[in-house]
Parts: sequence; C-alpha cells; structure tokens
Amino acid sequence: MTMKLFTGIIPVLLLASGCYVRSRAPGTVTLLWSFNHGQTCARSGVDHLQLSVEGQVLDNGGQYPCLDTTHSPGVTLSAFDSGSYRFSLTALDASGNALYSRDGTFDVEGDTQLPVDLAPPAGSAPANVTWSYRDAAGAPLCGQDFDQVELDVDGTPFGSGSVYNCADGSFQGVLSPPLSAGSHTVTVRAFDSVAAGTVFASGAQNFLPGASAGGPVPLDWEVGGVAVTYNLTDSPTAPACIGSGLTATIDFEDVQTHQTLYGSGGTAVPACQVPVIFFLPTSPNPYQVQVQALGGGHAWAVPANSASAVKLEPGVFGDPANALFIPMAQLR
Repeated sequence: MTMKLFTGIIPVLLLASGCYVRSRAPGTVTLLWSFNHGQTCARSGVDHLQLSVEGQVLDNGGQYPCLDTTHSPGVTLSAFDSGSYRFSLTALDASGNALYSRDGTFDVEGDTQLPVDLAPPAGSAPANVTWSYRDAAGAPLCGQDFDQVELDVDGTPFGSGSVYNCADGSFQGVLSPPLSAGSHTVTVRAFDSVAAGTVFASGAQNFLPGASAGGPVPLDWEVGGVAVTYNLTDSPTAPACIGSGLTATIDFEDVQTHQTLYGSGGTAVPACQVPVIFFLPTSPNPYQVQVQALGGGHAWAVPANSASAVKLEPGVFGDPANALFIPMAQLR
C-alpha cells in the first residue's frame, strides 16, 4: 500500500517559553474497505456502502458504490480539519440489505489511509458454497450449453450476487450472505441465460454459518436430451440437403397438451448440419418432433403419420451416433 505523503509547509507555533510545537495539519482520509477477513465486493455480494462521519456532511449522502478495481477499493474524503473523527460504515446488497459493518475512529494529521475490514453481525458468518454436476453420458456442458447458476438461502436469493457463472462452484466457490446460528438450506439452480426459464440442474444442501457443508452441492439434471437427424426424403441414407438456401426449424409438441416448446415457427437449426442435439425440459408425455424446411422454392415437413415421437427422461441424453431419424416429405 502506498502512503500519500504531505509535502507542504508544516505550521509551527512559538510559545512564550521559547519552545517550538508543531500544529496538526488538515488533509484527506482514504478508507480502504474489505469484508469478512479481506474478501472483495463481488465475492461478498456487496453492491454499495453507507458511510457516516460524526459532524460531517458527505457527498451523495455518504453512499458509495462497491467496485473491485486493480487497486484497493474504497473512497477518499477531502477537506478534513485536523482532529479525531468517529465513523460508521455499512455494506449493503443491491436490495438494501445490510451484510457487513464497522464502527471506529480515524485521526487526521495530513493525508491518511485507513484499511477497514467490515464484519458480519455478531454470531453470524457467511458459508462458502460449491457445487458439482452429476456425471452422465452426453450431459450438457457448463459454458457451452448453459452458463449461469442462481443461489438462494432458505428461499431468499443471495442478494445482488444471486446469479453467478456456472463454473464458479468448481473453483473458490461463492460466499452466501451472513447466516445466523443454526442450519440453513442453500439451493443452487443451473440455467442458460438465453433459454430463459429452463432449469438444467438443481440441488440443495444444509449449511452452517462459516462452514462448507462437507462438500459440493450435487446438482441433479432436470433436462433430458435427444439427438435429431432429418432428411428431405424418407431415406436415412439420402442427401440431407437439396438445392441451396435451405432453412430449417424444429419444434417439440406435447402429444397430450399440444403445447410446443418453442412456440410459433419453432427454433431455427443449422441447415444441412445433422444431427442436432437438444436439451429440453422433461414432461410426463412424449414429444412429437416437428421439422420444417424451405429452400429452392420448395417446402418439406414431417408426414402426419410419421412415428417421430420421443420420451425424455431427466439425466438421459441423446447419442449423436444413434440419433432419432425424422423422415420428411415435400409439400410443394
């Protein structure tokens, strides 16, 4: 840490006795904050801090954003007269919930830096949460098929830091908000930020304040998978593409409710690149696979009498080598 030095002229006072006494100099105060023994803003789920200094009016009502920078995060307060000051500092999440706090004093005599490590409420402590995904052949991949996880404790999201990268649980883990004494249930859900609403995997485990629960939270798969291949004829060995400019869409319709997963028009898939692998929410009913293709002034679709239904099971995924073949017929 680099100390900012006061390089101006130091005033002195000549007493009647002939002794010279240095007077105290005004200056700035830099508060350098951390949380729970040196943790960062992001890891601690802190969004902003509220500061009050006895007898002082602070900019923006004493509220400062919590930013992790290449230097120590904090704030520099200027124009302080020399003397001793009491302060109170509280760290809050984006919803305004107080997470950590620290009260203390600082002395001003020239420019001053003060490291301040904020602590959780007495008797509470955060828990370090890690997680792992169940092994399964062909399972979705973190960072490729899904990208995020959300966490909550006893049904309440982890404040401003409730959504994390899906790989965070494999490294240092994620700190919960400070937990009071006793057992608490932490729930982890993995999802894809693009496929909103589809939970890929989830799991829950009990934690104690300051503990890691003896291991990662195991996440069970909630989606199933299927590999689909299609040809523009009824022959699995015929060329998949005819002509140029082909576009294709695929959808899955519940055979009982007739609800489709992708809505009107289905989801576009790379034409001429099969098989296509899907990770989908499971249903008690089979899905009828719908494929449509357009190109060269022609259209193709799955014949009405095609046996193209598939039943998905959680944690069972499609094998590209044994993809579901969808025969198609030309409409025009």
